[in-house]
Amino acid sequence: MKITKPNKGSLRWAGVNFELKRDSITIHQTEYLLSLPLPEGIGEAPSTDTNGEGESSILFSLPSSSRDIPEEPSPLLSAKDASSFRERLGCLSWVTRDTRPDLAQGRNQLSRHASAPSTADADLLLSLLCYARRTATSRVIKISHSDVPSTSSVIHPISWSDAALGTAGNAHLQTGWLLSLGSAILHWRSFSQQRVARSSTRAELYTAHDLVDFLECLLPALRCVWKAGIVSEVRVNSDDLLKLVSSEMPRPTERALLSVIQSLQLGVLERSLHTLVLH
Repeated sequence: MKITKPNKGSLRWAGVNFELKRDSITIHQTEYLLSLPLPEGIGEAPSTDTNGEGESSILFSLPSSSRDIPEEPSPLLSAKDASSFRERLGCLSWVTRDTRPDLAQGRNQLSRHASAPSTADADLLLSLLCYARRTATSRVIKISHSDVPSTSSVIHPISWSDAALGTAGNAHLQTGWLLSLGSAILHWRSFSQQRVARSSTRAELYTAHDLVDFLECLLPALRCVWKAGIVSEVRVNSDDLLKLVSSEMPRPTERALLSVIQSLQLGVLERSLHTLVLH
């Protein structure tokens, strides 16, 4: 398949808009987002407060309580409404994968209930759709020419990993990744893990370990293009994690973490104050 540059520098393919300029490319899905189906009567209704202090919900993709399991289960949607729920969730998943990392966590939470969605899930999906539409023009991906080095240069992709402990109603930790090259975002993920962590150090270790595993699969593919080499940094915000990984004889408070630490040490060649470095 061949894609040629239009005369006016704009291209739309598979619901994704590309704005081509001399020194950058902007990628967004504004038209697609604004065309997403909403229930009748919703439209662009004013957003509701989420923090009790008058701050608009436009700032939040989902309320912080959305990860909690309700004390009483919500009624399930009818077969017709469940089909509409899955259709809207599928549309949102397309946007999340291509251009909107800020929607990843909410989409992941809702996908876990796609087989039997409830009225609460439908409310959260509607909140996420409204947020996505209201921020359609302000959330775009821009890749500048300066972000992409020549193939004869060493590239320095930077990744961030973070984890959130489970809540009182849902003990599964939330994992988040972000991979960038310069100011351009290349990859993102946000998902709930099957594992349960009793401490923030355990949660951060699991997240960093999974990200390093992913990078060990990705970096060889990048080396096929940038043959001069790659130095990839993984940045974390846990001092305890860095101390354990940097220690020649780590002694975690939880014995089960020792194998995770040792596996992480095998994939990391250098450690600095806030960073793990892979070559």
